Amino acid sequence: MQTVGFIGLGTMGGPMASHLVNNDYPLVVYDLIQERAQRFQEQGGRTASSPLETAQGCRILCLMVLTAGDVEAVLFGDQGAAEGLESGSIVVILSTIPPEEARSIAKRLSTLGIATLDAPVSGGRQGAEEGSLAIMVGGDREAFDTVQPVLHCMGEAITHVGDIGSGQVAKAANQIIVSLNRAAVGEALLFAAKAGTDPETVRQALLGGYADSTTLRGYGARQAKKDMPIEFSSPIIAKDVVSIAEIGDAMGLDLPFTALVASKYRDKQS
Repeated sequence: MQTVGFIGLGTMGGPMASHLVNNDYPLVVYDLIQERAQRFQEQGGRTASSPLETAQGCRILCLMVLTAGDVEAVLFGDQGAAEGLESGSIVVILSTIPPEEARSIAKRLSTLGIATLDAPVSGGRQGAEEGSLAIMVGGDREAFDTVQPVLHCMGEAITHVGDIGSGQVAKAANQIIVSLNRAAVGEALLFAAKAGTDPETVRQALLGGYADSTTLRGYGARQAKKDMPIEFSSPIIAKDVVSIAEIGDAMGLDLPFTALVASKYRDKQS
């Protein structure tokens, strides 16, 4: 099996990388927090001291860091991975970043003979731990076919959406639905409580009907226990939905509900 590099071993990246080791892929890992990387030695992986060292000898390099700036730094910063990758390698950006950023990074890597796939994921910590993530992929079809076995170690629904950046477009659509759905679930549960009805009983009554959703089942079960079920506290969703609202504005789109929810997250984070 070809060696895979994996950079970013946080809440999502750690379990995702573990699935690669469990599927017998030779794995080289790196994270700024050394303790995260060290545990992979016990699982049979190899730790690296920098992104550059991680990339050396890898045909496929997976990145699961937080922001577009982090992706840029890992690839092109001091001891950056791009310097260690050989022509013909494939970089898989599992992070959620703006589509234009993915296209810009891919253009820079292409001058080095390196292909790029943008492959953001959905499914949260549970999906990462279970290996059941949905992965939305943009980029060259041949590169996608090469990387598919690696992606199937981490997810179940693997979709090639289109050209580079289209994976991020699909993830943006996902985050619009998730963020608005969370707000709707919170409002519904608050309404139920203030109307004198147990919100958890109402939530259960809605399961199986048109209001049913993954958000109602998981997020709703947690929020039904709270005095204030409407909240905009997720820094990950905040980052994504605020970015989506800004991209929509730049495109001249009227996305009133996305803009409203983005403003709530922005206010909460400030």
